Amino acid sequence: MIVRPNSEQDIADSIKLARNNELILLPGNGGCASWVPITAKTMYLDMKNFNNVIVDQSSSTVRVGGGASTGEVIKAVVAAGYYTLWCNSNAVGYVGSILGGGISPFTGLHGYLIDAVESIQLITTDGQILDVGPSSEGEEKALFNALCGAGHGLGIITSVVMKVFSLKILNMTEDCFWTRRVVFPSSAIEAAAKAFTQFSDPDPHLVINMVFFRALPSTSALGSPMITLTASYFGPSNEAEQAATVLFDQSIIGKAVEAETLLVSVATANDRNNHMNIHGGFKDTWSCFVSSVDGAAIKESFERWVQVAERDQGAKRTLVLWGRFNTNMAVSLGQSPEGQGKFLGVRDRGVFTNVVKYADTLESNRALDQFCYDHLDIARRRDAGLPRIAVE
Repeated sequence: MIVRPNSEQDIADSIKLARNNELILLPGNGGCASWVPITAKTMYLDMKNFNNVIVDQSSSTVRVGGGASTGEVIKAVVAAGYYTLWCNSNAVGYVGSILGGGISPFTGLHGYLIDAVESIQLITTDGQILDVGPSSEGEEKALFNALCGAGHGLGIITSVVMKVFSLKILNMTEDCFWTRRVVFPSSAIEAAAKAFTQFSDPDPHLVINMVFFRALPSTSALGSPMITLTASYFGPSNEAEQAATVLFDQSIIGKAVEAETLLVSVATANDRNNHMNIHGGFKDTWSCFVSSVDGAAIKESFERWVQVAERDQGAKRTLVLWGRFNTNMAVSLGQSPEGQGKFLGVRDRGVFTNVVKYADTLESNRALDQFCYDHLDIARRRDAGLPRIAVE
């Protein structure tokens, strides 16, 4: 059953209907939560009509409806001269990206998405309408903290209020962030991995991403495994090259097939990833945070990724991401009175890895499952203690 509510009363009625008919109530927006099964016993609550995004300049906040996508949030806040924290996919439901903690290009500057939450408006499973936030007390404060990091399944969120920041404080050129992008062939994986690991203590304004991908059909190297290493600097352009000097080292650049330096509008920050937003087939994400990674682990991960697609053509669209960012602000916010109660145990881990799994058949999907297990084992090899799985 699919229900598209227009009001809070519609949501309350849907909760009652689901309970009376023993249905599992599932609020949805971006359709990117691949770990949630939908069956004949599911009531799918399509929140698309709750997609308002309202910037309040007087309070430096934005109210985001429970049905708004990340792309809609970016468009609205940037048009008003601000930015907030967001994940790296325009298609992902904004509220959903908060509930697991929420990594962002601005994590080095402002922490995780949950650190920018001012309040959350929701309807509980017994029909109560609540507005919870850092100043709430008792059970409502506990609920707010749980929503910030462990929030899935605790109610129907109708809106969130987030902090916004003036784009002017970043001192960027025409509201564009500086990006250095270098593309390597598979034969240069050691050079690419070495470059990535040299960003051991990145500037808070800097975000490093490495992606394993296969060349698109429009290129001459159809289907060839490639590596893209990108450094994005959300600050003054004249400081960016110094922060990303590794990607100008000729001993590394000499092994690349492409290198470019760009200014990218903040309004289009996620557009390069739009090709990843497709639905259909078997799609999943497997992620974790770790404290550090060495070049040998990255190389082994790359070789396993190449092998699984060579054995099974249906696995070729699968991508692997490695990310690096500064953790100081996230750790500091986690130690604050407001941050201590929130459910996020990865603040001190500045390396993030994510497998975006695409498979055409059930057989390919099973083969990729084993690769994903192997990849996370490889990524965690240098970390002590219990694994910490990231859910976005």
